[in-house]
Amino acid sequence: MYRLSGNTSMTRFGFSLSKKIGKAVVRNRVKRMLKEICRINMDWFEEGYDYIIIPKKDSGKESFHTFKEEMFKLSRKIKKIRK
Repeated sequence: MYRLSGNTSMTRFGFSLSKKIGKAVVRNRVKRMLKEICRINMDWFEEGYDYIIIPKKDSGKESFHTFKEEMFKLSRKIKKIRK
């Protein structure tokens, strides 16, 4: 996960999934899960920043709850590093 300062007061997300994750069906499933986690948990992310999320190659096998836990850890880690 990367965090960049945005030009607006909105929080925006970008997802980049490589073909190493799996075929299109698997990549789309991973992207849908990540989008939903970000939508539900907007309070984890600071306003005014753009976040780029790049899952690892074994991400296609993970469950929703695993993604949610990892996203929570990453969001806390980025807040600590950038302050």
